[in-house]
Amino acid sequence: MPGNEFEEQLMWLAQADRDLAEAEARVAQLKERREHIQEQITDILLGSGLMQSLPGAGVEYTNQFHVPRPDGPGVLMDFKVETKLHTGISRENKEDAHAWLLENGHGDLIKTVVKIPFGRGYLTKANAVAEKYDGAYVETQVHGSTLRAWARKRLLVGQYVPPNLFSAFYQQYVTLEEHTPDAA
Repeated sequence: MPGNEFEEQLMWLAQADRDLAEAEARVAQLKERREHIQEQITDILLGSGLMQSLPGAGVEYTNQFHVPRPDGPGVLMDFKVETKLHTGISRENKEDAHAWLLENGHGDLIKTVVKIPFGRGYLTKANAVAEKYDGAYVETQVHGSTLRAWARKRLLVGQYVPPNLFSAFYQQYVTLEEHTPDAA
């Protein structure tokens, strides 16, 4: 049986585990506090009208400001507000959305794929797909980034994008981070 040194190391290990757990809990508290403060800053900005006055998607408002610290020198903070366009086509609206795109001259956004399902162990059958097409079906889709780019271009020039078909909406994000000088 190991002696006192072993027991002492076990005690140190247990203490290190307790200290680590306390530190992790403190970090979690600080992250939660920081998130709460960022939400308050966002609310202040929304109330000031700054965020609503920003132009379309992708346009950013950036600024820096000095934050004093009670325990020493202050810190330079980078503040950024970014507007992003979100789009999507729900399963329920897929048929109507694709029909609208076709009727309005945007059918080239729709990707058409022929799929033939094969079960496990059917590699030989899959390789012979050129000869046999049973079970094939056509699937259409619009890639998310393609839809977003198309909607952004239309909205920036004032053209209509049916929000009920394409779930198109703007969302603004606020980022507040300690300034790190660019490495040059």
